[in-house]
This record gives sequence, structure tokens and C-alpha cells, in this order.
Amino acid sequence: MHPSAYVLGGTFLGLNGRAGQRILEIGSANVNGSLRDHQPEGSTWIGVDQAEGAGVDVVGSSHELPFEDGSFDLVVSTSCLEHDPLFWITFLEVARVLRPGALAYLNVPAKGPYHAHPVDCWRFYPDSGAALALWARRSGREMHLVETFAAGSRGHQEWIDLALVFVRGEGEAEGYRPLRGTVTEKAEAVV
Repeated sequence: MHPSAYVLGGTFLGLNGRAGQRILEIGSANVNGSLRDHQPEGSTWIGVDQAEGAGVDVVGSSHELPFEDGSFDLVVSTSCLEHDPLFWITFLEVARVLRPGALAYLNVPAKGPYHAHPVDCWRFYPDSGAALALWARRSGREMHLVETFAAGSRGHQEWIDLALVFVRGEGEAEGYRPLRGTVTEKAEAVV
């Protein structure tokens, strides 16, 4: 995880994470930082990744998450989907395990150098969020894009992050506090 992704994820969790939430992190292995560092006090955090490692509670595929439908209050994933050859399948699983009215936060690179871990397949642009929400709805999973914007790190402009926030179901997200406009000095909106 590069610095702006860490800051953006921490800011999102600081605004929208709450005690009592059941939180799932997809791609949870600690690689240069972990969103678990920002876990809200009193929440339950479950990290899933494809191999054992620091920050991984459940080893498994994000294409077939071993959890019941609607079992999470929040799903987060940072610096992961660019490495997922079938990220659209993972997104359907995110939609499946979220409870209605709950949020999903994804941070994916819009720009950045090739970095296989073990593969590097994709870059995402601002229209990606609307396309993913459409894909989910066409596949029978009601997801709506709440917020999207690109941001980068000062001094690290080789990386531009795309922050995407979705809600499961129709209507507004419960108590959502927007990320854009709250970004710190370390990560600033660029688009």
C-alpha cells in the first residue's frame, strides 16, 4: 500500500467506522501498511486474503467469500483489485456480503507503475464506479455509487488513487460522511 492509499482509507474509517460494526477487509495482508491500523474501537475486523500473512484472518478467494449474505456492516479494500484478474466477480461478492444500507469502500489505482503481487492487471478511472454499480444491478445485486474521486500523494505523483464508495440497496447510505473535502495534507484530491 502506498502512502495516499493508507491515508485515504484511514480517513474513510475515521469518518464512517463505528463501534459495533462487523468489518470485512478484502486483500488484508499487511504490505507496506494495513487499514486494520484504523479499526474503529469496539468493531469486529475480519481480513481475508489469498495467502497466509500478517493481517489475514481467513485464507480464501475473494471470488467465493465464505460468509453469509448480508453479514457485514462495512467492506473495505485498498490496493487490491488491480491485482484481481476477475475484480468484477469480487465486487459481486462484496455486494452479497454487505447488509442493506451498508457501505463498501474501495481504493484502486488510477495511475501507478506496474507492480505484480503476483499480477498487476488493471487501472481504474472515475467512471469505473458507475460501471461497477451497473454491473452489480444487472447481476441482481442492488449497489449504488455514493462517492468517487481521484487523489494522490504530495511527492508521490506516480500514484493516483481512485476512492469509490458504494451503498448496498436503494436510497442513501446510513449516516454517510463524505470523504472528499476531508482529505489531509498527505493525500489531496487531484480530479
